[in-house]
Amino acid sequence: MNAKTFNRLHPVGTRVFAYPGARPEDVPDTRRLVTRTRSKAEVLGGHTDVVWVYGYSSCIALDHVDVVSEAEWEAAVATGGATESFASLDDRGVPEPSETEEKRARLFGFIEAGASEGDFPSFAAALDEYVGAVLAEAISRVEDPEERAKTPIGLGLGWESAREVLRRMRAEVMS
Repeated sequence: MNAKTFNRLHPVGTRVFAYPGARPEDVPDTRRLVTRTRSKAEVLGGHTDVVWVYGYSSCIALDHVDVVSEAEWEAAVATGGATESFASLDDRGVPEPSETEEKRARLFGFIEAGASEGDFPSFAAALDEYVGAVLAEAISRVEDPEERAKTPIGLGLGWESAREVLRRMRAEVMS
């Protein structure tokens, strides 16, 4: 299945079994993740359809991802049938990653996967998204009175000036 079809049929958050590296029919003791997608699928380097999932820092080829029913997924979680389960991070007291953390993981996934020159446009887009998210988070903190009370002002800027500098930087990155 290609990325376009996958995205049309399966939203972000879809329950999946993911096999980093190899499928179990090829390597019987392969690692299986019982997880959910955390991104839309995309084409990496113009040749491989991939998606990012919770619990794994790099992308995984779509032909190593099986969409499963809720019943199959719940059974795998309940019986411990997973090599690793990232099914209920909240139940384990682990907060869901922030948007910025998601974008950082996507960016570093390119690096860990040994991105090639053909991956540059996707890598550049991921970098822009990550920088934009970091700046948006900084703007949010500057606008939050509680954060301002905890944080000393640096560089001689007032809060309003700092916010405007951050907004201009974000506009530049996102354009």
